[in-house]
Amino acid sequence: LSLRDPVSATPVTQLKVLSFNIWVQGGLSLSNCIEVIRTSGADIAGLQECNALTAQTIATSLGFHVLPANDCTIVSRYPILASYVAGNSRGVTVELSPGQRVHLFNCHLTPFPYGPYYLHDGRSVDYVINQENQLRLPEVNAALSVMQPLLAGADPCFFTGDFNAPSHLDYAALPWPTSIACTNAGLTDSYRELHPSNRTFPPQFAYNDPGITWTPKTSQEPYGVFDRIDFVYYSKGDGAAPLTSTELDERNSVNPWPSDHRAVLSLFSLTPPTPIDKASRPEPAADATNVVLNPLLSWLPG
Repeated sequence: LSLRDPVSATPVTQLKVLSFNIWVQGGLSLSNCIEVIRTSGADIAGLQECNALTAQTIATSLGFHVLPANDCTIVSRYPILASYVAGNSRGVTVELSPGQRVHLFNCHLTPFPYGPYYLHDGRSVDYVINQENQLRLPEVNAALSVMQPLLAGADPCFFTGDFNAPSHLDYAALPWPTSIACTNAGLTDSYRELHPSNRTFPPQFAYNDPGITWTPKTSQEPYGVFDRIDFVYYSKGDGAAPLTSTELDERNSVNPWPSDHRAVLSLFSLTPPTPIDKASRPEPAADATNVVLNPLLSWLPG
């Protein structure tokens, strides 16, 4: 049995979730990346291009818990009960208050070959979709497969990441496979849900169009191809509902902006679980398998 930091007995009713590609260990300034997270008020952040050492530096500076990894790390204001590996993606179970848990997975999909460049060069939609099906869809499915038992449960689930592919919701006639897979798994794109009137492709998006995350630094995009490729998904019907969702850059956050990606910050309202007469919702659950030998135990008090 492992000791852990005590959690507040007061249920959490709002949660800020951040997805942030920090551009190879902090881009122009790791300290500015830390300030982005700090000033955003994020409670849980999925970080991409962030190795274990950098993640530990960030977590220590913020006073956060951390799941270190080679690329897809997670930092959390709240204690981490469990962690998951799904290919290159990583996941955590976080305890917000006794018996109140959420799950977050974080991914960084293969960057090249990049579908929007092939569209820009005149390749067919079929060609691009076939490429996505072979390259990025298996990576997303690996994460969704591990998430599936959690998605089937009652706890809110979140999926953050740099998907290196746009969303079918942003395109009038291109069913991007990775975003469709997330939708089919029961996940909802928090940003697009709150901004349903944003225009769709074509024509090509501009770097400062609403929601665009690649890239705020036009010097990093040689072909003038800009898209929304960073996401915060959530599981609908599990007590989480998005209140706000916005992209962050130097216009509304730290200036100068340290990364070649904009971050995405979504604020959710949470409906805490209702206690019954006796203790319930144990974690790990009864008959659970593949549990670490020193699990952090939690339950909803009676």
